[in-house]
Amino acid sequence: PSYWLKLGEGGFVINGRSGDEPAFNVTWYGADAYCRYVGKTLPSAAQWERACVAGDVSYKVTEKYEWAEEWFSADKRSSVDTGLKVSLGGAGARGKVKCSARSGGLPSSFAVNKTFRCVSVLKEESDR
Repeated sequence: PSYWLKLGEGGFVINGRSGDEPAFNVTWYGADAYCRYVGKTLPSAAQWERACVAGDVSYKVTEKYEWAEEWFSADKRSSVDTGLKVSLGGAGARGKVKCSARSGGLPSSFAVNKTFRCVSVLKEESDR
């Protein structure tokens, strides 16, 4: 999809563009459902942070916040359902993305500065 503007009763309302722009205004539930639909998953926070720090060309980081798969915890070690999902990245006041920027968001919330990406599941991870 190009842009997902909002989640309505009938599903996502899509506004077609060139297709090169990231989807935004997507809830965690919508992002997770789309990734599963294409046979992938949302990245873990650790996967996202490693790719961001490495500066991997195929993993371009944008100025938008991105959903991750796990529940948000202030200490980063808990996987307990806190009611908030991890959101990573986003640009600061000077427009620079911090790879360590981490916040929590309601999985049902969406905003124009919130997006996602999907990652492939490694074979050994899917065998667990």
